[in-house]
Amino acid sequence: MVNFKKFLAVALSATMVFGGSLTAFAAPVEVDGDGASEGHVDKKVVDVSLPTTSAETFGYTMDPERLIQDTDAAKYDGFKFPEADTDTGVYFQTSENSYGNASNTVQVINKGAVDQLLTVSAKLTAGAKDIDILEAAPDLTTPASTAGLYLEASVAQKAQALSTETAKEWLINLSGTPGNYKVEYNATSDKYEFVKKTEGLTAWKAADVFVSGVVTKGAAIESDTTAPKLTITWGFEDIDPDNEPSWTTGTTLSDVTDTPAATPGSMSTSAKSAVISGIADDATLTSAKVVKADGSVITLTATTQYTYTNNTFAIVNGKEVLLDNTKYQKFVLTYSDSTELEIPIVAGE
Repeated sequence: MVNFKKFLAVALSATMVFGGSLTAFAAPVEVDGDGASEGHVDKKVVDVSLPTTSAETFGYTMDPERLIQDTDAAKYDGFKFPEADTDTGVYFQTSENSYGNASNTVQVINKGAVDQLLTVSAKLTAGAKDIDILEAAPDLTTPASTAGLYLEASVAQKAQALSTETAKEWLINLSGTPGNYKVEYNATSDKYEFVKKTEGLTAWKAADVFVSGVVTKGAAIESDTTAPKLTITWGFEDIDPDNEPSWTTGTTLSDVTDTPAATPGSMSTSAKSAVISGIADDATLTSAKVVKADGSVITLTATTQYTYTNNTFAIVNGKEVLLDNTKYQKFVLTYSDSTELEIPIVAGE
């Protein structure tokens, strides 16, 4: 009897142990969390400003016999020329009433966020009976026995002598300025955008381009002697990181800062002139054009059709037809720093 009670106690104790360790298992629950992405912003902003030039920008006149000096520029009444002691005898028109021994400097400006490959080439094309082309600038301190012309082009402060035989080339890494851009959210399009900042901009990078020349002094030329044509070609493209070119050594880029927008107002038959503000102090007017109602463009002639004095653009008396807004839309002024300014032509009184 005692043994039975012990067995029963052990059995009950075991039952309690096993009974207390039993757990009820529930079915698995699955919860989803969708993945999302804020998207992508393309930060490859390409914005390269090529110079606005005309045939006059790099057009030149050579004077080996210094006829202009000897006659005090009688042929060019009202025009200013370099002083005789520094004159090289090669002339580029730099403003509406002045000539210099070097052309105006034009700039290729990278206002984008990425570097670009700038390619520039310059070549002389021989004329019918060209003057001899020199490989180095002649010495003007002693009279020359034979007439010769030297021309060179400078790109990003790297000069090369020009030739009729082969084109001279420049390959330049024109740096972008990503710090002048920022990421913004556009609520209208519900997209992120990489846009140019409106303030706190640092300088952009630019390649300066100009041409200069020297012609011998003291040697006569024949009356039918010609001068070669000068052609400059430029372009830009993306840089291939897997096939990066061998850059032209010795080049130096310039800094360009954004200037306040020019404020020319408008012109009409009752307002024959416009005062220009916001143009850089060292910038000169290189060309003036008028856009007709049909969209065609006419290049205007200084002193004959317009004047530009003390930053005032004016139509000369007798040429008021240029102010007729039924025939003409606007004037377009181009400056030596590549600034292009439009002056609307509106109805007058």
